[in-house]
Amino acid sequence: MAKRKRTQSPSLADVEGAVPCLIMPGFLSPQLATLKPKPPAGADWIHEIKFDGYRAQVHVSDKGTRIFTRSGLDWTKRFTAIAAEFAGAGLGQAPPQPL
Repeated sequence: MAKRKRTQSPSLADVEGAVPCLIMPGFLSPQLATLKPKPPAGADWIHEIKFDGYRAQVHVSDKGTRIFTRSGLDWTKRFTAIAAEFAGAGLGQAPPQPL
């Protein structure tokens, strides 16, 4: 798999409402889509097409890489190749920030 060029992440000061976190959070419940007959109208909406496949969260920290399903199951062992790619991507964990 080809390595992608990393872009600079914004600092917390640049993200409205962001707060520092001293520890890696556990599973975060995702917002789930609601089936509608058509997308809402207007220029203020962004749409996402749902493709078949898995929705997952990847947690990368100094304690390892874990992959969670949307219901919170730890499926790291089912996706070992993907977990290994994230673990080797040089992402690391954001350094702890004082509150």
